[in-house]
Amino acid sequence: MHSTSPRHLRELFDRAAAARVDLAALSGERLAEVWSDAILALQTAMRGGDRALREGLLTSSGLSAAGLDAALDEMTGGVVTQASLAALRGAPRPHGKADGVDLLLLAATPPALVVQPLFDALLQRRPTLVRASRRAPHAAPALVAELAHREPILAKAFALVAWPAGAQEVEDLAFERAERIVAYGRARTLEALAARIRERLVARGPAMAVALLGPEIDPREVAPRLAREIALFDQRGCRCLQAIVTLGDGRALGRALRDALAERASAWPPGPATVELAGSLRRTRDVAILRGDDLWTVDGEPRDPGIERTGAPRLEDLARGTVILDAASSEEGPIDEARSDDRRSSPLALEASPGGRVVRIYTARRATGALQALEPWRALLSRVLVAGVRLPITSPLPLEELPTREERPRQ
Repeated sequence: MHSTSPRHLRELFDRAAAARVDLAALSGERLAEVWSDAILALQTAMRGGDRALREGLLTSSGLSAAGLDAALDEMTGGVVTQASLAALRGAPRPHGKADGVDLLLLAATPPALVVQPLFDALLQRRPTLVRASRRAPHAAPALVAELAHREPILAKAFALVAWPAGAQEVEDLAFERAERIVAYGRARTLEALAARIRERLVARGPAMAVALLGPEIDPREVAPRLAREIALFDQRGCRCLQAIVTLGDGRALGRALRDALAERASAWPPGPATVELAGSLRRTRDVAILRGDDLWTVDGEPRDPGIERTGAPRLEDLARGTVILDAASSEEGPIDEARSDDRRSSPLALEASPGGRVVRIYTARRATGALQALEPWRALLSRVLVAGVRLPITSPLPLEELPTREERPRQ
């Protein structure tokens, strides 16, 4: 897409602002109909109906074909459920300035990231200009075009904008005109934006999911579901599972997860591994060995019980799965024995993964202690998936029930 000129940008903001009244008057039934049809068309195009779009998504996402299909199902499936469409039908009238327009700044991953924030914009009846990532300029134009094709009001209320790094005049104008700026990206990028635009920023930064398992949960039963949550997006998404706290047998869970990740890798092979990712995975494994952690790997790297190492794994095999049981929590004391409100002294070492299907297991004795150990990390947590544990009535953590059964992945 060509860079938007300052003059054209002003026109787009003016047109979107003028469309706000019409957008507010559009019936909820019409909104739901247009959205449902647009998402169905987008799904068809992304799965191969539009070859150029499909190839672009494969290249920019770094996922395998099967992994991309799983990611697209995840990104688009939740916004066309009966509950989601019912919410659109009852969408409230907008709040804020009468001529306010939002600016949406997208990151490169995960694929089809534009879907959820545009659903939110429709739900709130907020006209929005969309700037796609230069590294993934595929799904956003396709969805905006599908909406515009079906409803003239949406053709005015939603539009694409683009400018290269260093185009200060265009960027300054966009930031000045936007009522809110909804931005996805790395922590450093969002910190710089926050210093610049302050309270108008809605930041969507790096995040991760963790799981909390009760003592009676059968590792073999829950492992396939956990492996799915780990493998989704090749673990490059804010909802991807990266750590598990168990009140049960950590080693039994580690072995079950290794097997489930191997099965999942057959159904959803990881995308092409870069040298940088392979190096990061190798360092992660080496550090685990030096710390005395238990280590299970899908490719049969060192310390994988019962598997003879026959040579160095292929680059892409390193990303098939790595399971680490934290030695400190399994031998020196469960994490809930420590009491800390500070991440720096926390018994957990949580950080957003660059990918590679790596999961760390920590052990705990009590659910209340495990939840307390997680609280210093709540700003980083997109969700805490819970199975076999009674949830508290109130909690500052984003708790969700984890289904303990998962269908076998289709080949």
